[in-house]
Order: sequence, then structure tokens, then C-alpha cells
Amino acid sequence: MARQIDALFLDLARKELSRRPEMATQMGISEDALGFTVHSRVNDRSQAGFERARLDRLEIVGMLENAPLPPDGSKRRLHLETVLAAYKSSAVLAEFGHGRPNPGMVRPYAMDQLTGGYLDLPELLMRRQT
Repeated sequence: MARQIDALFLDLARKELSRRPEMATQMGISEDALGFTVHSRVNDRSQAGFERARLDRLEIVGMLENAPLPPDGSKRRLHLETVLAAYKSSAVLAEFGHGRPNPGMVRPYAMDQLTGGYLDLPELLMRRQT
């Protein structure tokens, strides 16, 4: 069961990084470790990309809900419950049809005074891109 949960988390991480290549670049994760190209791409900030992400998140919620449950009180159980709660919250917030409701960090608007493509892309290209 532990291997199944670990494989599920690895699959989820790869899906997120595939959909959000800027994050993979910022984190310094090599393409060899990921098994796919990310450093030559940027996030899809279009409405169609938002809808794809929303549908992906609903699919992920289903995968997490159907995952085998580790024993009560175990770290894997806590991790599974935490990740499931984050994805459920993200899916609910995505129903509003705008913003950046990512698991772990939610932004109600596509851009604001602190973040958005107008700031994120230059920062990525000037400071993070190899």
C-alpha cells in the first residue's frame, strides 16, 4: 500500500509540474528527473488552460478519493488527507471560473499587484531560467 500511495504522489507531482512548467524551472528540477521537457515552456494562462486544469483537478480528486487508505495516524494517511483537502478546495474555487486556484496557493485573480504573467515571466527569464 505504501508503494501505491508514493507512486500516486509522484504521479500527481509530475502532472502539476507538467501543467506548470515555470514551477519546475523555479524549483530547479531537471528534465531528466521529470522525464519530460519543461524548461522551454511557460504556464498556459489562457481560459482554455484554466478549464483543462479545472478538469484535471476534478480527476485528481477522484484518484485521491479512491486511493487505498493507509493506517490511521500514519504519516502517509495525513499526507493523503492533506493533499485531498487541498485539491478539493482548489476544485471548488475553480468553479468560479477565474483566478489561479492551485493546491497550496490560491490567487483570486489571474494577476494582481504582486503576481501574474507580467511579473512572473520576466522574473523567470532573468533570474531562474538556465
